[in-house]
Amino acid sequence: MKKRLSEGSKETVRTVYGHQIWLATHRAFVVPSVLSVLLVAAILIGYFAGHADPTRAYALSEAAGLAQMKIARATEEDRIQIVEQINLEEQLSQEKVRNDSLAVELDQQQNEMSNIQDTILNALMANLTDKMVSRSGASESSYTTEAKNLISLNKKLLAFKKTDMAKEVDLTEYENLLTKRLAHLPTLKPVPGTLSGYGYRRHPVFHYYHFHPAADMPNKTGTPIKAAGAGKISESGYSRTEGNYLTINHGNGFTTTYMHCSKLYVSTGDVVEKGDKIAAVGNTGTSTGAHLHFEVKLYGSPVNPKSIVLE
Repeated sequence: MKKRLSEGSKETVRTVYGHQIWLATHRAFVVPSVLSVLLVAAILIGYFAGHADPTRAYALSEAAGLAQMKIARATEEDRIQIVEQINLEEQLSQEKVRNDSLAVELDQQQNEMSNIQDTILNALMANLTDKMVSRSGASESSYTTEAKNLISLNKKLLAFKKTDMAKEVDLTEYENLLTKRLAHLPTLKPVPGTLSGYGYRRHPVFHYYHFHPAADMPNKTGTPIKAAGAGKISESGYSRTEGNYLTINHGNGFTTTYMHCSKLYVSTGDVVEKGDKIAAVGNTGTSTGAHLHFEVKLYGSPVNPKSIVLE
């Protein structure tokens, strides 16, 4: 089983470089030390200058005052930067906690969705298995029941695939098994029209009473004939009675035969899929008009096509 998971939202966290964090951490020690050195230097310059030259001393004193103002201003700016840095680190910490929480929540949601998918798929597979017929105990009635069940399940699956929930649940494994099982059951009507003439009746040409093991499907010459189910062409050719004909072995005990064809599009040994065009309706062989002689057998015994043709 293939599972489809919902995508969570992604959030981007700003990067704080290592030297910024180091500076913020040691700023309380570095900034006062630098300011103290600058202040002592300014005082010493003023002192020595005052003893040397009054004019120069005044200028240096004024310069020292400006330096002290710059130091005070720098101290205030540093405090602001420290506060901003602390606020930034706090925001980053909160965002990391929030991201971690979202990641945990997303993992939980994904696990829950995975469990739901497993539950749905297991239930469907169990239901499908229950509706399948064991090949060893197969009979016409059991196959007919299976065909009806599989067709019903397939219709429900097609309807489900049109819903929004189908995007969240991967049913590929279930669909493949259902399709494969149904493909080899000869449930598809080979040409449009009615299925009639199966059972005891009077022969339309020789007029004797006999058992007719097939359904006749009148149609126009050249009408495409489709394979009732997937399988392999086990026999094909021409005879005076059957005209152009072919037989498909469906690999599950079923065979289908198509007679009186105007043309054959496949040969013995070819593999065909359900619904493939295999021949065209005709009036060859012992026939009174254009029609398809459609014969279904299960383990060699004739089956009324009406009981198995459901599509």
